[in-house]
Amino acid sequence: MKKLLGIVVLGLLWCNTLPAKIIKLNQEIFLDVPETHNLMKFDDDESSENLLYGAGELFNSLDELELDLFLTGPSNLLDIIKAVVDGTEFEDLEIFQTLIKEAEKKDFYDLGDQRTIKWFGKELKKIAKKEKIDFYTYIFYANKKIDGIDDIELREFFDLHKNMDKSDLSKATKEYKKYLTQWAGDGKTFLLNEEVSLVLKKFKLSKINNQVFLRSDFTMSYLHAMNIPMNLLISAKNDHVILIVSECWVNCSKQTSKFEKMIKPIFSNNVQIQKTTSSTSNNDDLTEKLKTLNELYKSGVLTKDEFTKAKKKLLN
Repeated sequence: MKKLLGIVVLGLLWCNTLPAKIIKLNQEIFLDVPETHNLMKFDDDESSENLLYGAGELFNSLDELELDLFLTGPSNLLDIIKAVVDGTEFEDLEIFQTLIKEAEKKDFYDLGDQRTIKWFGKELKKIAKKEKIDFYTYIFYANKKIDGIDDIELREFFDLHKNMDKSDLSKATKEYKKYLTQWAGDGKTFLLNEEVSLVLKKFKLSKINNQVFLRSDFTMSYLHAMNIPMNLLISAKNDHVILIVSECWVNCSKQTSKFEKMIKPIFSNNVQIQKTTSSTSNNDDLTEKLKTLNELYKSGVLTKDEFTKAKKKLLN
């Protein structure tokens, strides 16, 4: 039961306007997350691999990138993750006790059975709704710069697209999408393996402020029985590779707009943030704009001088 619950709950962790706050991961990365979300960093590879079942090989293949792994999400979810990282068994967590008892009654142990997966997905969504766990996000940050990576293919991938214009990026997008979906043959489904497929809703290479990135929205389907909406960003900030993936369980109709809002600070520099803040409409709520401006200053996105100037313009 421990393995079953662990794989279903955390193996898939590969993801209404709310009050928001700016959080700072490091000197490079800022995210605009809901007020109820907090941040945690995994301090060692062992805790990361224990948490992300089956991800050991991936971490090993990307070891030379010297990855840092972060997680943002509701506080109660982070409490669960911390407990697991500290050694608590899934089956001992109070939040899953009812689920475990029901699964045992129904003899639901086979992860290859569609009926089992469909039931687990339904029950997990009930728990997420009750605990107000809407979505969560993993952030992978490479400490090693691209030009220091030994993997030639990975290095050339970023170097190649950095020099592409909009037309070239559009062509490259079509080529990659065609390649990824060739086995399904429908132009939209990427088959990861026999059990898991990704149904692409958005898949696009773009460039903002000379920063190339891949944005994708898709539904992860496990045995066509559990379908999870997910959002993905792969980019490079100051030559450091960034991968961000969100997974939504509750109130997912506006998840894409939430994700776009969250990652927006990554593509902003201080000047642009200042311009955006100082040119907002007079019809907007002044208090909310001042609050946002103050959060940008406290998080380090704006310097004291930039904050003072932007605030002065806003008040005028």
